[in-house]
Amino acid sequence: PVDANRGFFPQATKDVHAQPAWKFRDRMSYGASSYSHTALALATLENLIGTNVMDRALHLYFETWKFRHPHLSDFVDAVNRTTGRDWTWFFERTFHGSGDVDYAVEQAASTPTKPPKGLFEKDGKLSEGPPPELARARGYDSVVLVTRKGETAMPVEILLRFESGRTYRSVWDGEARWKRFRVTAGPKLVEALVDPDEKILLDSDRTNNGRRVAADPRAAARWTARSVFWMQNFL
Repeated sequence: PVDANRGFFPQATKDVHAQPAWKFRDRMSYGASSYSHTALALATLENLIGTNVMDRALHLYFETWKFRHPHLSDFVDAVNRTTGRDWTWFFERTFHGSGDVDYAVEQAASTPTKPPKGLFEKDGKLSEGPPPELARARGYDSVVLVTRKGETAMPVEILLRFESGRTYRSVWDGEARWKRFRVTAGPKLVEALVDPDEKILLDSDRTNNGRRVAADPRAAARWTARSVFWMQNFL
């Protein structure tokens, strides 16, 4: 749905969706909200609750309101009844709000772990400097900073991928403006991703959803090859 409805993002903050058609700023905003935003919002909801649950909610909504005139609150009620949870907050932020959704990985760093400093007990006495078993510090200290750049908060998953093949996955409610993750004396961090499974299709900028500790030259090589190809065609 993202590629087909990308035109919504430039219009995302112009109007509140849940309002009469004649109250929208212009035709572009009305069209983007009515069609593209609906597709992205419902696809995001489906990713959060699961396809099978979404199908049951749509079936309940249809069976309850066929040949009648339902409102948005009636669809919300069908979702809540099907899931057994209150999803009113989701519709308040997407259909009754006009903020954009945008999460980003601002920092991803991994440095060798340094030996501890201070006074240590040795032979019943305090001496400066760690004992040999602590002086040979191993592993890496990694820091990842994830920020909420948009006005609308959504729960998002965070994925940290390490050199050893190990991964760490966490769910952040996304309410605060930022969240910092620290891993001490662990494997070296390779990259950090926010919303790695691309569940939040309302995210207006996916180019900032990941960051690698070390630059990957393959991306530059790929774009260079494309540029040369199109330049040759132009000439």
